[in-house]
Amino acid sequence: MKRGGRLRVMKFLAHLLLMSLLGIKRQEQMHLSDLEMQVAQLCVENTTLLKGLTDISHKFNKAVVDNHVLRSDVEALLLSSILSNSMVS
Repeated sequence: MKRGGRLRVMKFLAHLLLMSLLGIKRQEQMHLSDLEMQVAQLCVENTTLLKGLTDISHKFNKAVVDNHVLRSDVEALLLSSILSNSMVS
């Protein structure tokens, strides 16, 4: 093969390699964009879940306090009933 022919083949191969690398770079960029979009969606979902957890936690804590109050009320009523019954007897 003549020197000019080899040079053309080398240029052609270099061009194919460049096109391949550009294609890979484009695919990587698309993948990176997809990942960035997923991160943004997950951040929104995380914020929503954290807000829900906070709301449920507050409701639970209120229910615990209400439960203690009700138990105290029941105990007071029982004592009152026992005292009333002992006075009647």
